[in-house]
Amino acid sequence: DNHTDTDQSTLSDLYYGEYQFQKRFEDVDFTITAGVSSTYGTVDAELYRDSTGNTIFSSTNAAAYLQLDKKFFDKLNVSLGTRYEYNILTGSEAEARPVFRAGVNYEAGEATFIRASVGQGYRFPTIAEKFVRTDLGAVSVDGIPGAVPVGIYPNANLTSETGWSAEFGIKQGLKVSDWRGFVDVSAFINEYNNMMEFTFGASGALLNVIRDGIPVLGVEPLWPELDTTVINVPSNAVGFQSVNIGNTRKVYLLDFIDALEKELLLLSNIIVFILFIISVVDIYCFLFSK
Repeated sequence: DNHTDTDQSTLSDLYYGEYQFQKRFEDVDFTITAGVSSTYGTVDAELYRDSTGNTIFSSTNAAAYLQLDKKFFDKLNVSLGTRYEYNILTGSEAEARPVFRAGVNYEAGEATFIRASVGQGYRFPTIAEKFVRTDLGAVSVDGIPGAVPVGIYPNANLTSETGWSAEFGIKQGLKVSDWRGFVDVSAFINEYNNMMEFTFGASGALLNVIRDGIPVLGVEPLWPELDTTVINVPSNAVGFQSVNIGNTRKVYLLDFIDALEKELLLLSNIIVFILFIISVVDIYCFLFSK
């Protein structure tokens, strides 16, 4: 419960429940994990509004999941999993879909592990993403009569995003005397469909004025290099809105050394100190050997 005098008060409740079952078969090194979970939330907030002025919203998520883990030859771990989700939000149709994932981890040698995984992703819009509405101020734009409002705007047409990701990595343990650590090199790829993101934009007519100006009136472009989105607002306005920006893909390599960081820092400090002492001794010997 959050009361303010800026028309942004909120009153919300969240309920969550989960039941999980796990069974391990020791003789075959096999584990089954299954369960169900549910989340229900309600919010009454001046900060959230739909086109009718309604400020009371609710969201429901229910899911069932299953994961199978098996070890082969005392070296290869295989994991398979699936999750079925059901979602519904005030003003939206119910939506349900499954997602799957799989992964393997192989001990290739002493302290050497090779891993790979692939999985699907799914995210349903939140109440905030679809219905947030607040004013941030106003600006003056040549060629547009009156002040142009700036704010954060709702988007009732926002749809869920899906995607998939994959990883391949190698982890090598290290031991030097009493020093222990590991080196981990990984390659990732993430792909999103209908990705949701808060984006800066402007209504159609205003966007044209900001980017192109009004030549017949001698109005110069305010922001000629503007490359942004036409957001769905009822009048001339600029601001932020959660929109489906389309399909995106990220591919990258992550190479890092962990667990040795503190030890290496300490070692480097010791080496610097030893070099300093040696330098002092050399100078002392040089001065007093004459």
